[in-house]
Amino acid sequence: MKISLRKANAAQTRIKELIEFLVPKSAVTINEFEDPNEAINNAHEEFGQHLTWRLELVEALYEIRKLVAAANQKAGINDLLADVAQIEKKARFYADFARLTPRMSEKVIEGKIAKIKHGESDRYSYQNGSEFETCCLEKGELLALAKKAQQLRAEKQKLQDKLLELNFRHEIDLDATTVANLQGWDVV
Repeated sequence: MKISLRKANAAQTRIKELIEFLVPKSAVTINEFEDPNEAINNAHEEFGQHLTWRLELVEALYEIRKLVAAANQKAGINDLLADVAQIEKKARFYADFARLTPRMSEKVIEGKIAKIKHGESDRYSYQNGSEFETCCLEKGELLALAKKAQQLRAEKQKLQDKLLELNFRHEIDLDATTVANLQGWDVV
C-alpha cells in the first residue's frame, strides 16, 4: 500500500496516540461478588490482547519511520528541513536586534556627558550617575535588520511550501505486515 509522506506523518501521530492508550494492565481488582478466577482470566486475556496490539503498533510505527527517513533523504527533504531551521535561527537573530532602541542623537549624548562632568545626577534614575548606555546601532541600521529578518521569513515560507509539496508528492510503500498491523485502527 502506497501512502504520501504527509499521510505517513499523520499515521505516525495516530499510532503514537494509540500506543499511549493501549497500556496493558496487570493488576485486577476483585470484589466479593464476582468469581476471582474469571476476573483474573479476563484481565489476563485483555492484558495479552493489549500487549499484542501495542507491539504490532510499535513495529508498524518504526517501519513507517524507517521508510519516511529513507524517502526524506532521497527527496532532499532532510536538507530542506536543515535549511528551514537555519533560516529560522537567522531570522530570529536579526529580529531580536531590530527591536532595540536606536542610538541616541549626538545632542542627547553630549547633554548626558555634560551632566556627568558637572556632577548633576538624575534623581529618578537607579543607575550609576557617572555613566549611561546607548545602542551602537542607528535607526536605519535597525530597520535594515528588520528588513533582513522579513526577507528570511519569506525565504523560509517558500522552503516550507516546497516541503509541503514534496510531502504530498512523494510516497512510501507499506509492506503487508505493517498494513495488517494497522487494519482496524483507522490509521491508513
